[in-house]
Amino acid sequence: MSASSQESPFEPPGWLKTHPEMQRRGLDLCECLKPTFVYQTSPLVNPVRVVKILDMDEDDHESMIYELLQRDKSPRNPILPCELIGTKPKPVLLMPCVPHIRELQLAKGPLSDLLGLFIQVVDGVRFLHDQRIAHMDICHGNTLVAREEDSQIHKGIVAGKVYLIDFHTSRQLSSGPGVQRAIRLPCTQVPPPPGVERLDPYSWDVYCLGRLLEELVKNTYRAGTRPPRAVHRAIDWLVGEERGCAGVCRCRPTAHQAYWVLTILRWAVRAAELCGILPSRIRQPLPVQRNP
Repeated sequence: MSASSQESPFEPPGWLKTHPEMQRRGLDLCECLKPTFVYQTSPLVNPVRVVKILDMDEDDHESMIYELLQRDKSPRNPILPCELIGTKPKPVLLMPCVPHIRELQLAKGPLSDLLGLFIQVVDGVRFLHDQRIAHMDICHGNTLVAREEDSQIHKGIVAGKVYLIDFHTSRQLSSGPGVQRAIRLPCTQVPPPPGVERLDPYSWDVYCLGRLLEELVKNTYRAGTRPPRAVHRAIDWLVGEERGCAGVCRCRPTAHQAYWVLTILRWAVRAAELCGILPSRIRQPLPVQRNP
């Protein structure tokens, strides 16, 4: 086969474009989000949809995990409302297009709002852990936040809710938090601590939560400004001091412990904002320069 006749990874494969389920829904996949497996319809035409081709590799449990979580109607369930379509040669996920957490203008609001969104991420992770599921790839790219307009366009979307996506490295484990021993870490967007190849998967999720909060704070605060010291201490607590535990990891808190401590921290921050001790906006508007 000549190179010119091969399909580009930036274009949806022919079998997907011509599949009856795609045509029945009138889906014209015209943009590539991740080459070879994630595509979306035009961002100019609502409702914008995303289609992800699922890998059927034996190490990929994404379709199984979505089937499991879709049966649970708890409001704490962090999965994005989606449709699992059993197309051939591979199944696909049909999802609404919702912005990533990094796309929100968090600096225009108070620190308590940023912490509130992050606590939702933590709550989603502890919900997964209650089902003995470790996400294994928590990061800003896999964390979405629905806006009011998203809830009006897409059925089942809740405005202000945080959703987690990309479960292709996730695992449903035989043991829960506090019992599960270390497993080999998959290739993830967050690099592991130096020299660490195996870790308690639940503890790894909490480590990734710490890195996510660290990145949100770094990207939100202007150079020369800093959040309260307690926020930095919370990040250090989540990240922990990794000792390469082969068994159950005790280097950082569980998702349940993190949820309650961060909730108390947010209450304290909100009280400080109401009392004028902390500003009502993370990033204050720059002063207007007036010509003399």
